[in-house]
Amino acid sequence: MRNKKLFLVIFELFAGSLAFSLSVKFNSVEEVCDYAIEHSEFYMSQKGILLLSLKNARMQISSFLPEFSFSWGQSEKVLVNSADSYSKSIELSFLQPLFYGGKNVFLYKKNCYEAYCEYENFCQSLENEKINIMRNVYEYFSIQKTLEVKNELLCSAKKQYEILKASYEKGLALETEVLEYSIHIIELEESLKEEERNLRRQKRSLEFALSLDENEGFELCFEPQYSKEFYIYFEPFCKTIWQLMKEKNITLKQKKGNLFYEKKALEFSSKTYVPLLSLGCSLSASSSCYPLTNPSFIIKLQMSFPDASFLPVNFSFASGFESKKNNSSSATAAASPTLNVNARNNFNVTKLSYLSSCCTVKNDEYEFYEQLLKTIEEHDACLEKIGLLEKTISLMEKQLAIDVYRVNAGILSHLDFLDEMQDFALKKIELLQTSCSLEALSLYLNMLSGFKKGGLENECKNAFE
Repeated sequence: MRNKKLFLVIFELFAGSLAFSLSVKFNSVEEVCDYAIEHSEFYMSQKGILLLSLKNARMQISSFLPEFSFSWGQSEKVLVNSADSYSKSIELSFLQPLFYGGKNVFLYKKNCYEAYCEYENFCQSLENEKINIMRNVYEYFSIQKTLEVKNELLCSAKKQYEILKASYEKGLALETEVLEYSIHIIELEESLKEEERNLRRQKRSLEFALSLDENEGFELCFEPQYSKEFYIYFEPFCKTIWQLMKEKNITLKQKKGNLFYEKKALEFSSKTYVPLLSLGCSLSASSSCYPLTNPSFIIKLQMSFPDASFLPVNFSFASGFESKKNNSSSATAAASPTLNVNARNNFNVTKLSYLSSCCTVKNDEYEFYEQLLKTIEEHDACLEKIGLLEKTISLMEKQLAIDVYRVNAGILSHLDFLDEMQDFALKKIELLQTSCSLEALSLYLNMLSGFKKGGLENECKNAFE
């Protein structure tokens, strides 16, 4: 019997420790964001795909390498009035591009840049996802703190209700006042239940973002804490923050990079006269039977204008060698006239597209700067509002302490005192929500500037000093 009880105790301890181990603990909001990204199968698979695409783009060097070709032939002719003839041949040749005015280098760098942009866009989507998770975390804290304040309010209201009920039983209070107070209690209980539902809903949202299983949970071992020494007003440092964000913002950097490559493409599109020079070599051998005994070597220089519709000419200069002697030389020119009436219009369209992109980049910078100023204003407004709310709450606390005596003395009604307690609770909730919003905005601005928590504040302080 003792062994059985001992086994049950050990099993319960083991089960409790197992359940405890299934709860993931986080010590900061950054840990929550990093955990969510690292455990997301979608983002990890996308990252692997984009890294492979970037590697493939860097390996696209075929335009710089020679083109090889190999041919083998054998033929037999059966003749009626003469001897049959046999021929066998083997040829190995290659064609190496030599000069194209830097266009192949430009196209290679552009392809690598586009692949890198896709990877950077993915990194930007990761940052956006981290920001969304961060906002969900602070929303969870806000609901949790609101629930605590409403629970305190309900407990205080119930205590006052018991006092009011006792006064009614002694004939010192009206029944209508008791009934009205009871209605307020019911409303407070319903509000508390609604907040509990919101908290459960927000918790499920975070569990889904963290990719947790059904038997897993999370524990936030930190709380948003407001400190006057930590936060600063960002409005005096708008230009400093703007310069930092222009250097770190992926979207703006990509737009400027795209503008650079559009300008280069426009320059190359105007250089239609640039020729494509290629060097070709071929080694061949032929005979009527094996082994092949008539080797020959031909070297050839080709020049063409693939981008010039007005100059559809290909030039070729070749020299043949046989038995270590130059036995042939040739120069050929081939023309394939084509009519491209839209060549000039296409160039003008490309030029106007580039000018339009220049204006778009400027407009995007202006819009992003306006958005940054708006975020800074919201941050500073929250910081200022917190100071005012703290003063208001301090005064309301003193007023409530005085009104307790007024209620007990019968000078102030319980319903009016309940209204004051509700106003006090609403102010505390507003302070908690504003504090969460302030920390979320501060962390958002830090992430946009490429800093961790508190880095932007320290950078601005150092710039001021």
